[in-house]
Amino acid sequence: MDESQVVMLQGLGGTIALFVGFWFMIQLLDGNKLTNKLLLALKQNLEVKLVRRKYFWQPNYLAGDLQGFPVKIFEYSPSDDSMAIAIRITLPRQTFRFYMKKKAKRNFTKSEILTGVDQVDQHYLFKSIDKGHVIPFLEHKEVLQILSDYGANFKVSDTIEIRRQYLYYFFPSTNITEKRKARFLKAVDFSLRLASYLTKYNHHSS
Repeated sequence: MDESQVVMLQGLGGTIALFVGFWFMIQLLDGNKLTNKLLLALKQNLEVKLVRRKYFWQPNYLAGDLQGFPVKIFEYSPSDDSMAIAIRITLPRQTFRFYMKKKAKRNFTKSEILTGVDQVDQHYLFKSIDKGHVIPFLEHKEVLQILSDYGANFKVSDTIEIRRQYLYYFFPSTNITEKRKARFLKAVDFSLRLASYLTKYNHHSS
């Protein structure tokens, strides 16, 4: 390969890299437009503010204090081909690790924790490495009541995870219709109520 061919290949490689970089930037900007539309729709019913990115590759998000808890609502990617919305509530102190999923009708995965309340055990699948704390927490009537009341709104695609000082509610889709928006707002309210009971439990158990 002579020098002219090397120069030509280098130029071609630079052009391809420039094109890929430009395409990536367009995808990010288009994604941010969709995220902004979604966040603005959710913001209408919540006392939060839209925090705009400092750099073009950073996503915007919603943030504010709701019922005394710092809350952040943001878009995240659980996989390369899907996007979702996360509700993150910061708790006053670090708590136990806890994981909740919807119990599917044909799900052969067994819940690690049973409450003895059919309305709860039929809807939720609980997992935790801190059962010594989770089981007493789930024995509270108020906690069992909000879990029972929320069961119909909790879908197979939803996930609740409590780790360190955060409560996360992972909502499955960024395509928010009016119906999904109403369900999302219920998810925010439920998360705040659960965070409130977690805080009370941590205070009394310390």
